[in-house]
Amino acid sequence: MEFWVRLQKKNVRQGTQNTYLSSMAHISKVFPKLKLKDVKQPLLQAGFNQLSQTYSHETLRKDANHLRAMFRYAVRVGDIRYNPMDDLVIGGTDLHQQTDASDKVMKAADFQALRSFLEDYEFQLKDVNRLIVSLIMHTGIRVGEALGLARNNIDFTANTITITQAWSQGRIGPTKTKNAERVIPVSALVMQQLKRWCNLRDAYYTEHQLVNEQDLFFRNKDGKIPRPSSITACYKQLQNKLDLECSFSIHTVRHTLASVLLEKGADMVQISKLLGHANTSITSRYYLGLVPDNALEKRRELLQSLNG
Repeated sequence: MEFWVRLQKKNVRQGTQNTYLSSMAHISKVFPKLKLKDVKQPLLQAGFNQLSQTYSHETLRKDANHLRAMFRYAVRVGDIRYNPMDDLVIGGTDLHQQTDASDKVMKAADFQALRSFLEDYEFQLKDVNRLIVSLIMHTGIRVGEALGLARNNIDFTANTITITQAWSQGRIGPTKTKNAERVIPVSALVMQQLKRWCNLRDAYYTEHQLVNEQDLFFRNKDGKIPRPSSITACYKQLQNKLDLECSFSIHTVRHTLASVLLEKGADMVQISKLLGHANTSITSRYYLGLVPDNALEKRRELLQSLNG
């Protein structure tokens, strides 16, 4: 696997490279000296069953995907005859808790209450984290994409932001995938908040003779880009402030936004483009199961439309 990562994954961004190294570390705990010729599906299943006592389903899903791709390469070059990852069942410490989507999706009413609170909020220079949360809640962009925004990515005339880069591992780099490069419409109200905050920050920089390196939009008064963990902390603080359930990370905003849009009958293709997914199958796999199945009448109307 180490050979495969060095050979096949040498050109991926550092953040992605780290996920492969993480998977290798997990797998080596249960298979420290397993040879390729001795790999069998039941053995792998036993190993993943053991890992499921320690790691979450999402972590193990990524590990399995990496291992599956590695074995696919081994099959292609003739080292093994079949992919032993076929039909593997992935567990995880959190699976017993996932009886519904409540751990991934905020209630629509709570989500709207938080958005409304931020829409009415008068952001000051110190409120950069809240402003980022507001933008994410109104667009569904990733945290790294928000932190990577440069001033020229924001069009105050057209009310759009253009995603061309992302902040990862403490520096600017490419987006997660090529499809993540996209133009996203933003409400006029949120754009006004962004512009007002930017003017406050620029005035502060001028007064203190500071330079905004790379012209990054969310560089704060100390000249720094907020840490991703501080954005999640801010999001949870806001939930607490409004007496909402304080169990949602900032990444679940994408889950919630997608589920709300799907429930409202939005087009899967447009949701996929909004979120920057490579294709609609990714959107379906991650988010379709999060939608409450309470749209029987909508489906009825859909079928009845065939008669019209």
